[in-house]
Amino acid sequence: MIRWNSFVFVPVIQSVYGSTGTAMAAVAIAFIIPVTNITCVAVLAKWGALKREPSVPGLAKSMIANPILLACLIGLGLNLLRVPLIPGLSDAMDLLGAAALPLGLIVAGAGLSFAEVRRRQGTIAAVTLVKLGVMPPLMWLIAWALGGDSLTQGVALICGAAPGSAASYMLARQMGGDAPLIAGIIASTTVGSAVVIPVLLALFHFV
Repeated sequence: MIRWNSFVFVPVIQSVYGSTGTAMAAVAIAFIIPVTNITCVAVLAKWGALKREPSVPGLAKSMIANPILLACLIGLGLNLLRVPLIPGLSDAMDLLGAAALPLGLIVAGAGLSFAEVRRRQGTIAAVTLVKLGVMPPLMWLIAWALGGDSLTQGVALICGAAPGSAASYMLARQMGGDAPLIAGIIASTTVGSAVVIPVLLALFHFV
């Protein structure tokens, strides 16, 4: 419920709000993704299949081994050190980044698994309801309460309605979580968000 698929989130923001919305989304991603990954790694370290009290060094090792957190740390370090963009390399990275979004959407769609949805309908339905029915208005309310403008509120709304992250499945497999359940949640929320996001945006802009 707290992790979300940025490969779905960013293209939707880009198509609705353009470059200004994409910049706002980048700020949200920079803050939310590290926090959610740290939270999920810490929870799985304690309550995963090993079910042991994680030591501080062991927890730190799990954090550093997470590729998303590692990428965030590298990017933060380069930013703080004010490392300049390298001509040619930055262009190549831009091309890879542009290709990553459509490829990520294709992989996300091809990797959906509905077998677990049929086996654990009640649990997955409850999670999907909270993810797509509670999280979007909750995030919009927080943005509104903190004085966010209409752009910020719209980005927060879409962020809350984005489907579950495919990376959650890989993390669950690596750290002893319930990977089949996560696969079912990802499938259910991905299909559901395709319906929920347009409806929420229509209601938001109408109001």
